[in-house]
Amino acid sequence: MRRRAFLATPLAICVVPVLSLSVLGCASIARKATEKAIENRIEKESGGKARVNVEKGSVEVETEEGKTRVEAGEGARLPENFPKDVPVYEGAKVASAITQDEGGSVSFTVSAGFRDVSDFYRSALQKAGYKVEATMDLGETAQFVATSADGKRQVSIQAAKDKDGTSLVIIYGAK
Repeated sequence: MRRRAFLATPLAICVVPVLSLSVLGCASIARKATEKAIENRIEKESGGKARVNVEKGSVEVETEEGKTRVEAGEGARLPENFPKDVPVYEGAKVASAITQDEGGSVSFTVSAGFRDVSDFYRSALQKAGYKVEATMDLGETAQFVATSADGKRQVSIQAAKDKDGTSLVIIYGAK
């Protein structure tokens, strides 16, 4: 698990400029140079090999440890490995998604109130057999962690009030 953490820093440093370049429609040469720069940084940090593929609105990094994909903006979509038993709130729009081999996180924007969104997820997950393990309520932010009935998966839901409704983050993965 410790070795996986190395991806966070280089990705955080590199993803925003890369996504900006791709949105601006930079030429293939600039894209290739950016991919190589990210590969070099990750290889330096991890001591292993990295392969980076930059597409419009996304960055994919593959190392010996696994694959990580980051999408943001209008091209962001629900990942293929998103749990089938976790619903998507009606009208929610994917703002960004990060996927790894066994899990990931998805950020959504929702026009509904954060309390409605949080209550919806608590109820829907309990109906799906999840057990709510921990909760936190800070007034304009609500968060809880739930474990699947078989104890193999965990989901964290965070709903926070924002100017247009709710910022929603769902983190999912193996327990």
